Amino acid sequence: MVEIENLKKEILDLITPYLAERAGKIYIENEEYKESSKTADLIFEELNETLTDEQQELLERYFTANNATVALTERLVYQQGMRDFLNL
Repeated sequence: MVEIENLKKEILDLITPYLAERAGKIYIENEEYKESSKTADLIFEELNETLTDEQQELLERYFTANNATVALTERLVYQQGMRDFLNL
């Protein structure tokens, strides 16, 4: 049983980068995603113009940390989906 679990983990480790890359391509081609991203960028630019240099730096650090969290969440969701698939 341990060998099967190790095999499943190895499979997830091998395919996760591919799945993340594929998801990125899907996002880029999705019109709703592109529109939402464009809106977010415009709001960010408007907000950024009103901030001091120190506040801009803090906001940039926040977005970096938040984006890292979102990327991790996406990876975990993909991996869980694959676990569920392998358990069928």
